Amino acid sequence: MLKRISDRVKRVVERLYAKGLSAVEIAMKSDVPYAAVHRYIKLRQKGFKSYSEYRGDLARQRGFKSLNEYEEYAARQKGFKSRTAYSRSLVKKRGFNSLNDYQEYLIIKRGFGSKSEYEEHLAKKRQQKAINQRLSDLIKRRLNKLGKTQRWLAKQLEITDSTISRYMQGRFIPQKSSQRRLFKMLKLPYKTLDDLVEDVKNPRTKVQGVLGFLSTSKIRTQN
Repeated sequence: MLKRISDRVKRVVERLYAKGLSAVEIAMKSDVPYAAVHRYIKLRQKGFKSYSEYRGDLARQRGFKSLNEYEEYAARQKGFKSRTAYSRSLVKKRGFNSLNDYQEYLIIKRGFGSKSEYEEHLAKKRQQKAINQRLSDLIKRRLNKLGKTQRWLAKQLEITDSTISRYMQGRFIPQKSSQRRLFKMLKLPYKTLDDLVEDVKNPRTKVQGVLGFLSTSKIRTQN
């Protein structure tokens, strides 16, 4: 929700905001800069959970499919070949030799000992997300139902066994471009994770619900 502060401090700000404190009072009690608290409150009032979500919405309002697409466009408008080239230029202006050096600096500033420690922290947070858990469970159940292994699935998708393992652990979810093929290999009636989420919320939609699909598949197999 706020950039470059710990999750613990974010929770403190959230709690103080819920109590009705002003931005000035929250800044004083949480030791977070007033500007960051003010931005947070404005985002919450507009219904956004994070700054990236807000920027993504702005990008779509400007006619772009995603925030990444908009940032690529903005970088080219500034005379750079790509967003990465633009990021490298900013990093050098801040006195760092490379983007990796700057990322390491930010990671240490956030209280982590190394990049791998930080990535492990992010992976554990992703595992707690409902969509990650749901996809993990679905992949395990379908492979078991089909009598296939994760190595078979990795080969079909032309990715490594370790990548499939991460999907099954809930540590990562496949990119949108790979989701259709994943569901096809698992013989599921979805194209993207959005379809899966929508189906779970509304199991009577045109896409059959997960449990319903599995049960009818079982009946067909028996017949």
